[in-house]
Amino acid sequence: MMQDVIGHLTSLGVPRDAVHTEAFVSGRSRETRRERAHAIALAAGKAGVTRFDIRDDDTTFPCSPGQTVLDAANAAGEPFPQSCGEGACGTCRVRIVAGAYETDPRGMFSTDELAAGWRLACQTLPAEDLTVTLRP
Repeated sequence: MMQDVIGHLTSLGVPRDAVHTEAFVSGRSRETRRERAHAIALAAGKAGVTRFDIRDDDTTFPCSPGQTVLDAANAAGEPFPQSCGEGACGTCRVRIVAGAYETDPRGMFSTDELAAGWRLACQTLPAEDLTVTLRP
């Protein structure tokens, strides 16, 4: 429903940054993300991969397999916008430019934004090197 409303507001000319979204995360969402993170870490370990690189607008920083983009940015001291860290506020939105990842795309974005690669850094788990941008 939120994706449809955001898409409709966008078609009416409402600027995206004027639309506040909020999603409520269940304990099951966190558990599912932990399960995905564990599966990615296991697959990387079997392949001999010990880290992925995340390239953003200004720099490249490491990401351990099973770590979210936001956690990796924080560990590297990268200034990513953030608030809740749980997928409820939408502050940590990034656009994935290249690379494979796992995430929960429900809720925060319109269908067009999802197609353009917008995801939440706190929910995105790289499965290989990623290129992201914080810019539209």
